[in-house]
Amino acid sequence: MKKFLLSFLLSFSILQMTQAQVIELIGIGVKDVDNPVLYIPDPGSVDHVVVEAAGIFRENAVPSSVKFFDSNEWDTVQFQLAETDLAPPVLNGASQKWGYYTTTFNDVDAGGITLDKQGNVDANEEIVSFTAYVYRTGGSGIHSEAKGDHAFLFRNGSVDPLEYTFTIPFSFSPRDVVISMPFSDVNADGRYSIIDVTPSGMATTHVEFDDNNQGALLHIETITIPNVPGNVTEVVVSAYSPNPDNGIDTKNGDSFITSAILLTTTFDQGCTLTQGYWKTHADPTKKKYDETWDQLPSGPGTVFFLSGQTWLEVFDTQPKGNAYYILAHQYMAAALNVLNGSYAPSEVVTAILDATSLFNTYSPADIAALGGGDVLRDQFIALGELLDDYNNGELGPTHCDDYESSEKSAVIDNSLEFSEFSVYPNPVRGNATLSFNPNFDGNATVDVYNSMGQKALTLYNQNVKKNIPVSVMFDGNQLNEGLYVITLQNGINRESIKIQVSK
Repeated sequence: MKKFLLSFLLSFSILQMTQAQVIELIGIGVKDVDNPVLYIPDPGSVDHVVVEAAGIFRENAVPSSVKFFDSNEWDTVQFQLAETDLAPPVLNGASQKWGYYTTTFNDVDAGGITLDKQGNVDANEEIVSFTAYVYRTGGSGIHSEAKGDHAFLFRNGSVDPLEYTFTIPFSFSPRDVVISMPFSDVNADGRYSIIDVTPSGMATTHVEFDDNNQGALLHIETITIPNVPGNVTEVVVSAYSPNPDNGIDTKNGDSFITSAILLTTTFDQGCTLTQGYWKTHADPTKKKYDETWDQLPSGPGTVFFLSGQTWLEVFDTQPKGNAYYILAHQYMAAALNVLNGSYAPSEVVTAILDATSLFNTYSPADIAALGGGDVLRDQFIALGELLDDYNNGELGPTHCDDYESSEKSAVIDNSLEFSEFSVYPNPVRGNATLSFNPNFDGNATVDVYNSMGQKALTLYNQNVKKNIPVSVMFDGNQLNEGLYVITLQNGINRESIKIQVSK
């Protein structure tokens, strides 16, 4: 038994998973614009917003404060020099200053956020951009991170780039990685800025930019790297202003101020179920039996270490203060979750291995004799609490809410699945056909979500008849290249499949 458990646990990566969130980067060029307003999309879903304004001050001009405000909040902010200066010929010092203003709004409204430049408007005092990093509550399976200092770059060249390394979550399936970065130009004259993106073990994507796309003197550049393998967990992003004098670069570099680089990707780490689910899905004679149990040597009848009981008998045993059973219940649920395809982060792997060692050493009677405050008993309790967090989706993958919520209703049959839910061809090139066989009379909705969890398209929203097959032809050219998730909702049933759109 010990050998079996170790073998399946050690096959998993031990990358630490980060807390899900979604960050959106938006902005406008504001050179020569008085009191510009930046409107935040869908303000009701915002957790907080970090706003920034990039400024360029020449000829010993002294930056004064600016004011950011909306209907609920306001803040007067002082100028700060860019933390990083990669411009050897042009010093960020007494005669000229390159930098930014920034503050945070705890909520926003439909009226947007206003930037009052407060006099920083003449030829030598220019505020050229107004950007925002919008933080929202993330859906499951989305990883978003903003990293990096404010920097002034001018002809630093490819040999001296601004460079950051991102760690992204492990995924059971390939995913897109999307990089976004703001460039606030000193002059709009067609010179170049460059971004290189290198996922570990993959070729570098090299992209050159020479146009403003968000108004005067601001461009926000977005690069999508499709089909990044799930075992790639490191992405290096570098930015620079090319310098042909180094003998390597071929373009003439622009002078610009940058801010944090934004990385967004998705990950598939499965989901977890609690001990209650596994206990009630352990009878192979019933329709709702979960075949994950079959991966144990003798299914639910497998003997649990030194207990003299089967796994199911241990589940049926009330702990009554015995820390052995407190840990055993969470341990079995965690082990079954991993066997079911749920990702186990490093602390969960360690906890399961530690618990395996304890169960190979102690019986229920050994632990029942221990009183409160005993070090060994406390160890059993602590491991049980950590695995409880894992099984409830508070540590590692999210909780399988759809499965367990269905258990709360006697009229819901959780074993129902859509028949023939498919997209052909996949990858999608041009026209494709989506097919499914409804389980319920009533409405069926088919939505398409992009790699950042945003709804890109609704393919179907009509009433259907149970067991009457539905086929929907759609034009894949409506979507950009990349990975998408198609979600079908019919009655209480919800199912998703992934498609790759190629041109």
